[in-house]
Amino acid sequence: MKEVLIKEYTDLKQLNIPALSAPVEEQIDNLFVELDQLWHNFNQLLKQDKIQHLRYDGKTKTIHLQKP
Repeated sequence: MKEVLIKEYTDLKQLNIPALSAPVEEQIDNLFVELDQLWHNFNQLLKQDKIQHLRYDGKTKTIHLQKP
């Protein structure tokens, strides 16, 4: 059983998967940065009314789905 795990681990290293080579904390930090950028882009598009199927109601501070 132990030999199989070691063989699988060496096989994974040979695949050269970038997600396995970087530390988990670094990957999570990068994903949070990307998510933050996506939220900012979404917010800008929503404010500029470029997302036709969504409408923001400032009074209730909610987003409503509408047919384009």
